[in-house]
Amino acid sequence: MRFQASQGLPLEQRVRIVEQALQRMCAEFEEVYLNSAQSPAPPLVAETTEAASTDGTIEEADVDFDDSGGHDHTGTNGTGKQISHANLTGVTPNQHHNQQHVLATNVGLGADHTMSGATAGHCLRASSATAAAFAQVQHSDLGGVTPNQHHNQQHSLTGADHTASGLTAGHVLTALTPTTFGFQAPAASTAKFAIGPWVRNDINNSGVTAQAMPFRAPSTGVHAGVVMPYAGTLWAITVSLDGDVGTAGDNYYALTYKNGSSVGITAQISGGAGTEKTAYDTDSGVSFAAGDVIQAYDQFDGSPDARGCVVFIIVSFS
Repeated sequence: MRFQASQGLPLEQRVRIVEQALQRMCAEFEEVYLNSAQSPAPPLVAETTEAASTDGTIEEADVDFDDSGGHDHTGTNGTGKQISHANLTGVTPNQHHNQQHVLATNVGLGADHTMSGATAGHCLRASSATAAAFAQVQHSDLGGVTPNQHHNQQHSLTGADHTASGLTAGHVLTALTPTTFGFQAPAASTAKFAIGPWVRNDINNSGVTAQAMPFRAPSTGVHAGVVMPYAGTLWAITVSLDGDVGTAGDNYYALTYKNGSSVGITAQISGGAGTEKTAYDTDSGVSFAAGDVIQAYDQFDGSPDARGCVVFIIVSFS
């Protein structure tokens, strides 16, 4: 930057000319260049060809400024000088970009953002404390989720929601304790059933040796047993007469048979001084198989009174 003044003036006056020219220049261009330290000022030439006044000052009309060089500007000397954005250097995005702007709306990304390589349905997911990327949200990323919030409460017990392993065919789900359960072999049935009745109108119609009793009908019933549909156990036999069996020595017996042979479960009503008309016999259990025939037999000793009787055999099924 250079300034020229008439060489015939004293040095002191020439210095004043330069000072006044600089002050003039600073005042006129301060607004333009004060906030753009990176933009160099155009070369200016201050010239004067007039003689200095007697008091050593210089008039504005005596100084010309040459601003033909430097950056392009708009406006006039009276309205200020505006620098084109293209002529700026060292400008960061946040110096000419709104810090608050639209990221995305319900129809798409904001104008200041782009993306690539994403998959529909994926979300912006933090992969570490300092990194993130579009990815599928994992189930483990969810918080505060209980099973019933993403699983049907009502569903098939034997459906796809359940699996099992290590089972044994025929085992059943059983309560083991008040709070636990497991698969195990079914427990043997403890329920007992009476099969029968076998009936006689007169116990004297049996004999002193065991005779097959009529089943159900006292006069026309078939002397037959009951075919067992399942395997099980013989537990007891009961007999009831419609009156006293007789005096001492007059005895009546109801016997349990399986497939035509006695199993040793026998109820005996013995005559005496009182009224004897019922009896039963129990056992620790005699097993039978499906298809076995269970039947009641009877016999007597002495001369029992003519009494009707009813006999039942007690069984359970496995």
